[in-house]
Amino acid sequence: MKRIAAFLLLGICCVPFLLAQTSQEQRIRNTCEEFFMALNQGDSTKMRTLVHPKLTLHSNTFSKQQNKLVYQSHNEADAEFFLQEIAAIRNEVWMEKIIDWKIQSDEAIANVWASYEFYVNKKMVHSGVNSMQLILQNGSWKIVSILDSRFPAQTDKK
Repeated sequence: MKRIAAFLLLGICCVPFLLAQTSQEQRIRNTCEEFFMALNQGDSTKMRTLVHPKLTLHSNTFSKQQNKLVYQSHNEADAEFFLQEIAAIRNEVWMEKIIDWKIQSDEAIANVWASYEFYVNKKMVHSGVNSMQLILQNGSWKIVSILDSRFPAQTDKK
């Protein structure tokens, strides 16, 4: 009987922590989902509300010509250019489809690992993983860095 009471007490004590963690993870995921919805819609105004002003972008892309991975790093000025390009009228329809989410966080920072497929005009052009770092500022989660891998469609990842 004492074991059952101890187990129930432990369960009751842990429920608020687990609910808070789930709620926080959902808020982080919502930020990222809103970011990708805005990206797919070409809505840079919405994207700006979800990213830190000093957003950095990094890519490790498989180059068919060089037959190797090529790293690119972009600072906040490049990120500003990226946001402007999102807003520009394009002849292409972009869609970044998130396949899976993994979220780790504490009360101040978070890491989101999201595998994806990227489509242009409904044709998959590449796939990979987004690793996004977020910080909590004034009660809102902001994306401060995005590192992505890119592998051309139908290419084995090695």
